[in-house]
Amino acid sequence: MPRARQSQDPNRAGPAETQSGTGMGESAGSESAGSGPEIAPSPRRSRKERPENVRADGATAAPAPAAPAPAVPAPAAPALAAPAPAAPVAPAVSVTTPEPPVSVKQPHAARSSRAPATVPASAVTTPLPATEPRAPRKAKNAQTRVVPAETRDPILDATPAAERGMTSAITPSAGERHAVSAFRRAMLSHAGAIVAVAAALLTGVAALALGPVGLSNSILEGLGFDGGRAWLITGLIVGGTSAVVGSLCGGVRWAASIAGGVVCLAVFGSTFVSETQDAMAATGALGTFDPLGWIETLAALLVVVFGVGWASATCAVPLRVQLRVTLIALREVIAARSRDRHAWSRPVAVLLALCLLAVTLPVAANMFDRGGDVRMIKGGPPRQGLIPDDAAPGGGAIPSDPPVLLPTDGPSTVPSESPHPSPTSSPGVSAAPSATLNLEPWKASPPAGEGRMSYLALASPWEGKSASQIAIYLPPGYDAGKSRYPVVYEAPTTFSLWNTGIHVRTVLDQLISTGVLPPSIYVFIDGGSGPYPDSECIDSFDGKQLMDTFMSVTVPTYIDQNYRTIARPAARATMGMSQGGYCAAMLTVRHPAVFGEAVSFSGYYTAGAPDASSKIVFGGDGNLAWRYSPVAQAPLLKASVKSTLYFAIVVQPKQAFYGTQAASFTSVLRDAGIAYDLVDAADPHGWPQVRAGFRQALLLLARHQAEVGVFA
Repeated sequence: MPRARQSQDPNRAGPAETQSGTGMGESAGSESAGSGPEIAPSPRRSRKERPENVRADGATAAPAPAAPAPAVPAPAAPALAAPAPAAPVAPAVSVTTPEPPVSVKQPHAARSSRAPATVPASAVTTPLPATEPRAPRKAKNAQTRVVPAETRDPILDATPAAERGMTSAITPSAGERHAVSAFRRAMLSHAGAIVAVAAALLTGVAALALGPVGLSNSILEGLGFDGGRAWLITGLIVGGTSAVVGSLCGGVRWAASIAGGVVCLAVFGSTFVSETQDAMAATGALGTFDPLGWIETLAALLVVVFGVGWASATCAVPLRVQLRVTLIALREVIAARSRDRHAWSRPVAVLLALCLLAVTLPVAANMFDRGGDVRMIKGGPPRQGLIPDDAAPGGGAIPSDPPVLLPTDGPSTVPSESPHPSPTSSPGVSAAPSATLNLEPWKASPPAGEGRMSYLALASPWEGKSASQIAIYLPPGYDAGKSRYPVVYEAPTTFSLWNTGIHVRTVLDQLISTGVLPPSIYVFIDGGSGPYPDSECIDSFDGKQLMDTFMSVTVPTYIDQNYRTIARPAARATMGMSQGGYCAAMLTVRHPAVFGEAVSFSGYYTAGAPDASSKIVFGGDGNLAWRYSPVAQAPLLKASVKSTLYFAIVVQPKQAFYGTQAASFTSVLRDAGIAYDLVDAADPHGWPQVRAGFRQALLLLARHQAEVGVFA
């Protein structure tokens, strides 16, 4: 019910409130005439002490009775203006003025200025219109920003505090909030998903097109991973990165996760399909296809791929929140809408963090590439890095000969098989070692200076490519003299990967110029660019890739014809790491009339042994695999041939696969009477093992060549 305006005592600082209700009002007539008893003023209360008299439903609650005022005679009231002309006056009615809505605060001045103590009843009995219930107390501030749920970011649980503090909007009503249709909500969600998928897929395409995928594979292979595992790890890295970018751009986690998984499958898919086809075609000694195992493999692959995508997209969520808040703060600062110095803190902090990353990330990458102490030492020899570095030690480009492209029907004759060199091809070389043989004759006069690189493009031995890239290291002193040199052939790992793994050019320069190793020519052959990336250095079952013929006929013939070489088997050696170690042993066993020695770093000696990827080139033909297995072919050699061969095998004997393979092969060599040295490596399979054992293995090779009279 309404509340009556209260009369005020002019001598009091504030209004004296009266209680409305039965028996608490006076007649209008006596009040208008100024007669009748004065209403005793009640003690003044602060606004906080006055009780609320508005119920939640809008009705007026009956207030509690006021305490009786002290009996103090009030002073005479000042004269008022003449009353209005006599007229029939209705009985006085106590009317309560509606309490202002709790969501609106009145100014202090309005609360402190009230009507005089004696006010005609006609001035306070005007009936007021009924009011509807007001908004609840929690919405009393009309400037508070309330964002409808339908317009919030689908990833964020709430509008960031920075945005709430910088922008404002009138609180929408319930009808306005519900006006956003389900169609609009669906469109917002679909748009974010489309953006997330597009951003993730574009990231994957860019990684494939711009080179990060190839660089990742090179680094992983440089660390010792085979091709199949390198592709899987690279796919997971690229897929996870794509999911992060998709989540940042589109804000829809599930879409970014799926897109990242698809990118990973696109990178690794061809390898998985090839391995599946090879497994289905496997028979005999290569095993048989297991459908249940294939299903388990596929399930594991899908779980790992999409799990990495989901984890990456989830990790991007808090980063997206922080980026959005930072952009809002930066926008407000640029627009000069916020002059608070604290508004600059977030943009400045982000800028400083970016500058810190720009300075430290190159140092961190250099530490990973060349060692943790690379920045601690100035000068000294160049560090061996993982990332390819084809620059000369002085910083300039490596000089090279112009590429030479041979016709497709290149040389087909086998190099000289005579154990005695002809006077014109290798003068001064004796076939039989003398009794007073010096095992290291090259130490007497080591050449000074640096070697140089020569690059060739020979007709490729496979379909789909016009040329095979070959890098040739010519030792110091090659261009200044007329001496002939032994040759070491390496395949199928490229020179770039060898330079990545051990910085081979600089290492050879140092070892040769200091007299540790004899001057020799090193030939690095790219054998992984054909239709079968894991070439295994063989002639494939379908004739599409003829690496065996290329390695044993085409390349040695061209090198002997165009460079000053010692053209005899004892002066031709093979070398390789992992698959290259298998190639070195296999080529030497299969072609003892061409190659007399082999250096194998963590090789294997049973064809197709490591994984399904290495079996593809055999096409499931067990007989072909047997003919290309060194452990099977070495015992079949003639006794006269066995006595001319030598193997330097570097391996960690306790390593599960490579140690077992080396043990089996050395047992075969020992039974066959073939000379060999086994180097017990402290490091397992990988480039660290090659770096540690490179000097010793090649020194053993050179000493054997000295024993058979190569340097006489």
